[in-house]
Amino acid sequence: MSARQVQQWITPLRRCFDRASQLRAPRLRSCNSYIRNRPIQQGSRWARKNKSTAVPESLRQQDESRGRVLLLFKYSLLLIVTTWLAGGFKSLSTSIASHCLGFWTYFAGILAGLFALAFRRLAGSAPSISQFESEDYSLRGTISIWLAIFAIGAIAEESWRALCIGSFYDGPKFGNVAAAACFSLAHMSGLPPRMTKGLGVAAVEVAVGLIFGATFMATGNVFSPFLASIVYYTSNYFWIRRRYLPAGRLGAG
Repeated sequence: MSARQVQQWITPLRRCFDRASQLRAPRLRSCNSYIRNRPIQQGSRWARKNKSTAVPESLRQQDESRGRVLLLFKYSLLLIVTTWLAGGFKSLSTSIASHCLGFWTYFAGILAGLFALAFRRLAGSAPSISQFESEDYSLRGTISIWLAIFAIGAIAEESWRALCIGSFYDGPKFGNVAAAACFSLAHMSGLPPRMTKGLGVAAVEVAVGLIFGATFMATGNVFSPFLASIVYYTSNYFWIRRRYLPAGRLGAG
């Protein structure tokens, strides 16, 4: 193809692009103006009404209080969905808890929980994680509501994790990684989230999820990671409360 023929092909295309740019420019200017002048959208109705991100402390506490109750509802819904996908609770228990309860089941669960806790506390010495722990959401709210969240969350999450490991197309190892990554993001979502936000905390949560998944694959019983989750989250919760809360508020609940 000669240079003249190439030029004949390029010229109409260039005219089309120039015309499209002329038509699109006013729309882009209008869009940019809207973005600059639009009110900041917040989850709180007060923030939308007053066009401000400085939400009063009383309203923030109300949002967090409702959010903690909503966590219980979310985990209950997750457990229902997991049971439905497995074809019923009986099918779920027989498919993901194929081994009988025994010493190894209890021992592996407790050991995995303590190992995850030791890993978290070792990683927590890093500035990227320790700087957020003093503002951990679990420092607010009663002990009873957080213990209920940890208990129901352990049943729902570990049942879902076991279902992912047992049915993932690319094999149990990939299912374990996928479930760990998803739960890490989920724990830092919502108001309040279960964990403080940050890349360091997210990485630790993924590692903890992998430990729980490996525990299930080793024992073949969902009760092991369930027990590990209870040990890990409750122990870490009380450790954070003891370190960052005044002595008079440790037993508040």
